[in-house]
Amino acid sequence: MRRLLATLCLACLLACGASSGAAGGGTTGGGGSGTSAASGGSGGGSSGGGSGGVVTDAGPTSCAIDGGTFQANEPNPGNPCEICSPGANATAWTPNVVSTHCAGSDGGAGICDLTGHCCTVQCTGNNNCTDGSGMCASAADCCGIPQ
Repeated sequence: MRRLLATLCLACLLACGASSGAAGGGTTGGGGSGTSAASGGSGGGSSGGGSGGVVTDAGPTSCAIDGGTFQANEPNPGNPCEICSPGANATAWTPNVVSTHCAGSDGGAGICDLTGHCCTVQCTGNNNCTDGSGMCASAADCCGIPQ
């Protein structure tokens, strides 16, 4: 039974690429210590490359926009209603989460709309939008944000 389990474990290690070395490299061990990960070596061989296990790609983590580099979810310094979203577009700003609080160009309090702009239209106490666009229950209604 032990021999069967050992054989299965070794087969799994080989199939999963673990024999490519703990530090990344090939199956022959031709640059590292000359042993495989199964025996504790560092790999470094001629085929493979990677960490010796399943490699996942986390995707881009930053954006290159307007000559600057911004980390994922970092807001546009000039517009809090836009963020770096490398999964959506790594070279242009993406609209931030709808209803994120922001300050409009006039300094008034607002919320981010669907298009990445700061909407400063407010809902008054008598349920009218301050820009005269209609009735409202909240500022989201005045800014065209579905509830």
